[in-house]
Amino acid sequence: MYSLYYNQWGSANVAVGTYSLFFNQNSSNTAVGDSSLYSNTNGSENVAIGRNSLYYNTTGWGNTAVGRSSLINSTGSSNIAIGYQAGDNLTAGDTNIIIGYDIDAQSTTGSNQLSIGNVIFGGGGFGTGTTVGTGCIGIGGVQDGTDKLRVYGDVKVGTSGTNGCIKRFDGAALTGTCSSDERFKEEVTSMSGILNKVANLQAVTYKFNQLGKTTILVLRVTKYNMAL
Repeated sequence: MYSLYYNQWGSANVAVGTYSLFFNQNSSNTAVGDSSLYSNTNGSENVAIGRNSLYYNTTGWGNTAVGRSSLINSTGSSNIAIGYQAGDNLTAGDTNIIIGYDIDAQSTTGSNQLSIGNVIFGGGGFGTGTTVGTGCIGIGGVQDGTDKLRVYGDVKVGTSGTNGCIKRFDGAALTGTCSSDERFKEEVTSMSGILNKVANLQAVTYKFNQLGKTTILVLRVTKYNMAL
């Protein structure tokens, strides 16, 4: 009842639910749910599923809102919100992604924001097609806009026991114990004078986070130019 009530020129629209696309005058919109895309006049290619989703959108295009009252106040374009009241605080801004139950955007007018369950945050620029985005990610807190990845808390790396490491871009280990297997290497050659070099190494004990460890320090390995 009353769906597409004022539509005169718009075509290829789908409206299911009372007052859905009530003021619509444009094309290629899909509204499913009472009052979904209610205020839309010139917006096109929007998808609103759920009661009051994209309710106040008037000219924004290319939005996807799934869930009751998702993106209810948004007037921007190319936004995605999935979940009950997801992104309901967003009023302007484009290309935002908000996922989760009652999850808000960090800025009500910002663009290029990512929030998944208020646990994973992103910003700074998304990619399209095959173009890689330039943005940053924060886990457990908002990304700082400088580091590509910022984690608020501890990080565990590996599959079992003490296995696991963090590597540089060239594959060399920065910290931790990386798996090593001849099957994954090329140009393997014998190392001369290895016994003398090994003899110079000294096992040490140290404390890190109050846990006693026994190992060979990486700095002492590099001191003797050993490619171990």
